Amino acid sequence: MHTSTISNQTDRTGTAPALRYDGASYLAGVPSRNEIVAEYDNGMTAILQQSLSDKQHIHFMPTEVSDDTSEYVNGISSYILRITGTLINGQKAVVKITGIKPFFDVEVPEEMPLSTFKIRLVNILSNTLKGTSKFGIENISAFPLQGYHTEKKLYIRIITWNQFDRYNALKAVREVGIRTASDDLTPIYYYRKVAREKRLPLSSWVTLSNYFHEYIQGGTHLFQVSVNNYNPTSEDDYNNPLFSLALLRDRTLVLTWDIETYSSLGLGKFPTAQSDESNVFMICMSVHWKDDPNPLKQICLVDVETAPDPNWITIICGSQTNLLKAFALCRELLSPDIQIGFNDSQYDWRFIVEKAKKLGVLERMFNQMSLKPLSLEKITKWQYQYNKIKVNDMPFHSKHLNTPGCVAIDVRPCFMKLYSKAEKSSLAFYLNECGLESKMDIWQAELD
Repeated sequence: MHTSTISNQTDRTGTAPALRYDGASYLAGVPSRNEIVAEYDNGMTAILQQSLSDKQHIHFMPTEVSDDTSEYVNGISSYILRITGTLINGQKAVVKITGIKPFFDVEVPEEMPLSTFKIRLVNILSNTLKGTSKFGIENISAFPLQGYHTEKKLYIRIITWNQFDRYNALKAVREVGIRTASDDLTPIYYYRKVAREKRLPLSSWVTLSNYFHEYIQGGTHLFQVSVNNYNPTSEDDYNNPLFSLALLRDRTLVLTWDIETYSSLGLGKFPTAQSDESNVFMICMSVHWKDDPNPLKQICLVDVETAPDPNWITIICGSQTNLLKAFALCRELLSPDIQIGFNDSQYDWRFIVEKAKKLGVLERMFNQMSLKPLSLEKITKWQYQYNKIKVNDMPFHSKHLNTPGCVAIDVRPCFMKLYSKAEKSSLAFYLNECGLESKMDIWQAELD
């Protein structure tokens, strides 16, 4: 039976351990997020645990938001707003908000009696949604958004259980020429409409009350609350000396990363994921609290023998496949809220994802990094897509692996916007502009 996946190998000076990873499912030597929180405890862990024990209010800082219809309530696929973020001590949490019913409004024609129009509308919806159990209707009065009106008009609100039924119902109603309102026609990113209408804070401290709590993967906290129990944190809490400092400086965990690639075809041959002669031989990471440049941990994954550095956790993986597996395990253990790279959406992510897919380990890697497991088909279809960003009137095409629970940010387009008139956009250029030490280039001769 295999019991250890990492072995220590002390270097000749005896100053730092070199670790080895053999490709198994467990990675020792890398601390988990909760272990980092315990090591750098800000005094909030005891307060948090007491609050959980007493079912008191919990403070939560949102980071990543998504729609979720994978859960069933009384046998019906129901809309859940899923928000991932951090608690006052730096531990990770997922908040599932229930009690939200997607809707849109239908304008009642002035030339048709309400009862007659309602019968027509119910027939359309019943045929579209295969019955009457998937929607409800109610009469409302509101001012139309377009034009000037002195009196409210009559509308019928169509309420569904999830945003996909809403999408299909809305599409069917529009196809027969019925006027609609509150009608964002998209089944994805529906959370933007929900947050706007319910006035839900998505980028500032939130107070959770009357919640259900449990622990899930990696010791992550899971809270389930109704929409009425997810509220902005009050000024009194910000002024409370017990945790005012923790609220002023949130412990969102940021991971920075970079990869090094190599082509055995020689000088001038750019490494590509599709080429069997191209490899990723090193992945370096550091984790920080947001707004703090001092790293909490620094990790170097490498596929060849390497002298360890006392300031780094160095893990020798032995092969490219093991290197990719170790990276996913590091992501799982560290469980960052934000992952930052420079130009990683145009190179690093693409190389890692496409090489992992070629080697047959992408599904395994994704499901270790993500709080929500998916099949390989769904990963490649929905979680690895192109995004077009407008940067200084020019399109910037980005592509990264979207793992639920973590926000990926490429800082290169951010700097391109900050230095909009610059003719260069390399990392070396921006480091020089900011008065920072330049990056080190490794030449071909040093790799051979």
